[in-house]
Amino acid sequence: MKRKVRILVGDKPDLVERLCRTARSDQFVITSADLAQAPLTRHDVVLPLTLTDHAALTQRIAAGEGVRALLPSAEAVALCDDKLAFNQHLIRAGLGHLVPPLLPEDTPPPFILKQRRDAWGAKSRMVTDPDEARRLRPGPDWFRQAIVAGNREYALHVLMQGGLPIYHRLITYHTFDQPYVLGKHQRPRSFDWSEGTEYLPALLPALQAVGWQDGLCCIDFKLQGDQPLLFEVNPRLGVSLAGHPNGVLLAYTRALAA
Repeated sequence: MKRKVRILVGDKPDLVERLCRTARSDQFVITSADLAQAPLTRHDVVLPLTLTDHAALTQRIAAGEGVRALLPSAEAVALCDDKLAFNQHLIRAGLGHLVPPLLPEDTPPPFILKQRRDAWGAKSRMVTDPDEARRLRPGPDWFRQAIVAGNREYALHVLMQGGLPIYHRLITYHTFDQPYVLGKHQRPRSFDWSEGTEYLPALLPALQAVGWQDGLCCIDFKLQGDQPLLFEVNPRLGVSLAGHPNGVLLAYTRALAA
């Protein structure tokens, strides 16, 4: 009988629960632990789930430990984690057509107000009322961006190795017509999965621009006509993919076994 692949993941209970529930039990054994301290040699591969995991594994590599993981650089992770810096970086790199326009602080509504560091759109909000806009005093950790219309939103999960995609999977969210922030406070009406190959040529330049050479990320975007407009690159395993993990786990373990 073929031995199961032993995968060590970070300690993030919601993602761990999804992974353990949906990963094939005849192929994978998933263990969760604090990646700053856990013994690594007992496992075949290590999969970070959070930015803290990335930092811990990067430190262990710098200390000379062998870590069987695909990891982006700390610089790429930091750039993707700061949504305003990410947008500004793409604009400077000549890729401004890939992001919705950034708006001045005195721009009247409608617009979306975003926090530079956020997860699942928890703190983002649509501003459509002029009186609300006049009362806003958000400070330097916030920025305004143009709203992208449409009732479909996309998340392309991409696993990179050596600057090339070795796995990708797209989830399409079918949403509501009114202005919304998809995430913690607004769930989709429905969703479906596909390969998403048609979007790679347009989106890979963004990953290359931020220096994302290795590791798993999730690119959130909408379409304006045929043009993808990026909202963010999440520098971690996406929540939706954690519920459909077998393909990416197989690609991840094969890449590290090669």
